[in-house]
Amino acid sequence: MQADLCSHLNTLGRDLVKIGEASDSLTDRDQANGLARAASRISTELTQVTKPDGGKDDSVEYFRWFHTKRLRNGQPFSTLVKTPLAIDELMHESLLNETPRTVFVSATLATGNNFDYLKGRLGMAVGNDAAASAEKPRRVPVEIAEGSPFDYERNCLLYIPRALGGPSGGYGGAADSTDTYGARLAQEVLSLIDAACGRTFVLFTSNRMLNEVRERIWGRCGYPMFVQGEMPNGRLVAEFTEAGDGVLLGTNSFWEGVDVPGPALSCVIIDKLPFATPDAPTQRARETYIREHGGDAFRDLSLPQAQMRLKQGFGRLLRTTTDRGVVAILDGRLWSKSYGRALLAALPPCPRTDRMVDVQAFFA
Repeated sequence: MQADLCSHLNTLGRDLVKIGEASDSLTDRDQANGLARAASRISTELTQVTKPDGGKDDSVEYFRWFHTKRLRNGQPFSTLVKTPLAIDELMHESLLNETPRTVFVSATLATGNNFDYLKGRLGMAVGNDAAASAEKPRRVPVEIAEGSPFDYERNCLLYIPRALGGPSGGYGGAADSTDTYGARLAQEVLSLIDAACGRTFVLFTSNRMLNEVRERIWGRCGYPMFVQGEMPNGRLVAEFTEAGDGVLLGTNSFWEGVDVPGPALSCVIIDKLPFATPDAPTQRARETYIREHGGDAFRDLSLPQAQMRLKQGFGRLLRTTTDRGVVAILDGRLWSKSYGRALLAALPPCPRTDRMVDVQAFFA
C-alpha cells in the first residue's frame, strides 16, 4: 500500500512538472512546480520513515509514530517520525569510534552518583563490556566528577511539604479531586512567593497545571508576573531580572539553560517530580524495548531521566557563590516512596524541611 501511494505521488509530481512547462502563465508554472516538489517530498519522506530497518545501521531498531498539531490558521499538520529505540550503536559508530577524543561536560551527567546511565545511552563502555565485541571494541572512558563551588549547606534550603496530596490520591490516604489539588497547590505557591518577596521561578511539568495555577493566583500575587508564551523566552527572563521581585511561570524550556544570578531569583518551585509522560509514544516504545530485552523500564529509564531533570530544575537557583535561596519541590513522594530517596540523593547536599515556617525563617 505504501509503495503504491509513493508511486502515485511520484507520477503526480511528474505530471505537475509537465503541466507547469506547458503553461504560459508564470503564476501557474510556479504553483505547479511547488505542488510537484511537495508531492516528491512526501513520497521521499514516506519511503524513509516506512522502509524496513537494515543496511549500514541494521543493528539499530526504530519505531515509527506520528503526531498532529494545528497551525495558526487552524489547519491540522501531521508529521511522520522515525525514531531509534536506542542511540548507543549510532553514537558509537558515527562519533565515538570516529574521533580520537570526545569530552562530555555538564553539571547533570551523573545519575545515582555514577555515569552508567549516560554511558549506556551514548554507547560508551560500561563495566566489563569494553571487550564484549572483538569487532567493535569500546574504549573505557575517563570519568571525573568534581564537587560544586557552591556552599549549599549554608546558602540553600530544600522544602518538600508532606501533606500537599495529589490529584490521584492524598499522601494521607484520601483521594483528592484535580480541582482540590490545584487549589492547594496554588495556595502553596502563593505562600512561597510571599516568603521570598517575589523573586521566584515556578517550574511546571505540564502546560495544563501552569495554566491552572496561573488562573488561581492571578490578581492574588502582589508581584510582577511573567508567564511563558506571553513573549519570547529571552525577553521574559530579561524583564523578570529587571523587575527584581518578579514571579515567572514556565515549563520545559525554563528547566535548563536559564541563568539569573543574584537576588532577583531566590526561590525555585517545582510543581511535581519530572517523570516523563508515560503515554508519550517515544517513552512508551523505549520502555517496551527495555522490558523486552530483560531490563527494568523504571530503574533503567524513567528514574535516571527524572534524576537528571530534577537536578536541572534545582540548578536554576544558585548561579554564583554568593547566591542564596530556597528550592521547593511540591511532591510528597520524595518522602513517601522508596525511589524518593534515590532522587534526593542525586540533589546537592543541603538542609531539608517540610515546614513552611522554616522557609519563612530562612528568608527572614
